[in-house]
Amino acid sequence: MRFAASYVSESDDVADVLDLTAQNCLHSEDTRRADTRSNHVVKQLHVDLVSVETKVWSGAAAMLVARTTEGELGVLPGHQPLIGRLAEPSLVRVKQPDGDERCYTVSGGFLSVTGAAATVLAEQCEPSAQQVAH
Repeated sequence: MRFAASYVSESDDVADVLDLTAQNCLHSEDTRRADTRSNHVVKQLHVDLVSVETKVWSGAAAMLVARTTEGELGVLPGHQPLIGRLAEPSLVRVKQPDGDERCYTVSGGFLSVTGAAATVLAEQCEPSAQQVAH
């Protein structure tokens, strides 16, 4: 994945995000077509949390919550595609299908969402000790 390489310029960041988003859109479109044929609604969202250095976490989620520069955003399976700039610093929460929740502190980067997948591309991303009250 090219995003894991170190940054060269801000325009490269956007190009990498758009490249990864295009790949996710193709995957999402294939998933939507398969789901339409089988009358099956996608109930899980595939989430990737990636920092400049490494892939931090990847897996299935029931919901993703992230704070962008436009405000806090909750993402469920089937969400409309979007790209948002992450607020600095912020907390990204991943609610897993079994009910467990993972929290990550992120600095900088982007959130890319397709119908079946969401990718958090962060300059820095670390597991957070902070838990959010339900």
